Amino acid sequence: MKYLTREEIFKAADSHTEDVEIELWGGTIRVTELDAGYVTRLIKSGFIQKDPVTGEQEPRLEKIDFVEIAARSIVDENGQRIMSKQDAEALGQKSWDVIALIARTALRLSGLAQNADEVDETEGQDGEGSEKNED
Repeated sequence: MKYLTREEIFKAADSHTEDVEIELWGGTIRVTELDAGYVTRLIKSGFIQKDPVTGEQEPRLEKIDFVEIAARSIVDENGQRIMSKQDAEALGQKSWDVIALIARTALRLSGLAQNADEVDETEGQDGEGSEKNED
């Protein structure tokens, strides 16, 4: 067994992504899972709680900032974020259905919602689908 060096650990591409067709925007975006530092902050803020029966982590709907999660999770083909903090405010003016789809995808990829429907009470996405890429 080979032990990894510090450089190898930081160089490793370990984020899962998924391409999501956004019909209302006329194209496809790539969504990535949330990074560990951000998920840790979400846990500390009370966004995520442990289910007392199953012990699984589940998001608290009333604490979800879908726009911020969507902005943090849209990346380019190299996995680099394309939205700034200033872009997040403008993104908040876009369709709720699209923002919810992006945020649900990021939460699922991050292991925070096993089923995308767990974190959204709205129905239908106007025929939008997704294709998973395990990078």
